[in-house]
Amino acid sequence: MHTRYPNPDDAVAAILKAGTDLDCGGFMASHVAHALNVSAITIGDLDAAMVRMFKMRLRLGHFDPPGVMQTIPISTVCSPYAIELARDGVRQSVVLAKNTGKALPLNAKQFASALVVGPNYNLIDTLGYYSGPRPCNDSSE
Repeated sequence: MHTRYPNPDDAVAAILKAGTDLDCGGFMASHVAHALNVSAITIGDLDAAMVRMFKMRLRLGHFDPPGVMQTIPISTVCSPYAIELARDGVRQSVVLAKNTGKALPLNAKQFASALVVGPNYNLIDTLGYYSGPRPCNDSSE
């Protein structure tokens, strides 16, 4: 729930006017019709959001005919070579922190509490949603 605004109608209006056109959850779907009915937003607001969203989808190629990338079979994507290549890419991109003064690993007994702030403070709730499909069905990954 968007708690910065006094009600969902005001939140919907602020979201659309900020240019946030794609809702990955169900908030907008649940509240946009009511916001429209009480005139918190207009058809023009919805039209502008749709134009922006479809322009972006056009730029991403969502309406183009299938290209080369769409013709690669799952058997190739899930081949041992491709899986190892993907793992190697991850291994090469890992960044190690220098453990100056042996500060790591942190000792949980030294901390009474911790404060995590920022837009991803509760990221655990969305990790499953953004993980995407696992076409190779390998539970060890």
